Amino acid sequence: MPEWADPRIPAEMLRPADFSPMPMLPNWLGTEINRLQPIPGVLGYERGNTVDLRPRATAEPPATE
Repeated sequence: MPEWADPRIPAEMLRPADFSPMPMLPNWLGTEINRLQPIPGVLGYERGNTVDLRPRATAEPPATE
């Protein structure tokens, strides 16, 4: 069990967080919107747009000989 884990939680219940960026949402009420800090390999920003940096599974066609 990792040292940061609470010993009362069973180890099989622990798994890494699965972050995914959200698309732009309308701010009809004009409230303050906070953004997450960029997370290397997960989440980034490019000119104010959210960029999903997670590796994508690519299905490569089988090699033909």
